[in-house]
Amino acid sequence: MIPSRARAWRVVALTSLTVGANACTSLRVLPERVPEPLPAKSRDEVRLILLDGQAIYLKDAQIVGDSIVGLNIKAKTVEEQRYAVHKADVSEVAVRRGDAFKTVLAVAGGLLAIGTFALLAACASLASGY
Repeated sequence: MIPSRARAWRVVALTSLTVGANACTSLRVLPERVPEPLPAKSRDEVRLILLDGQAIYLKDAQIVGDSIVGLNIKAKTVEEQRYAVHKADVSEVAVRRGDAFKTVLAVAGGLLAIGTFALLAACASLASGY
């Protein structure tokens, strides 16, 4: 069995890593309405804004003929569904890219959380006399 302090440290570390990993990317709008071909980064995630304002998120997107085809990752079903959008219906394309500023903030926030937890643990240890 893991002692409670070690378990607490693991929880703090895993939480920091999870928050940090999710905070390090953002969607960046491409300058062209529909670039040909889609950038290699589009294999991760692409957001298409249609002319009617609807947002569609695709994974493994690629241009096939006159359409953008990929797996709809925000579908209301459990499984990802293959989805195609006519290029003429797209007003904006954004791809997920790394963001250095968010990465620095996430690391600093994680270190601050760990430092705060260590300080609280030290204070609790001193107060209990151990």
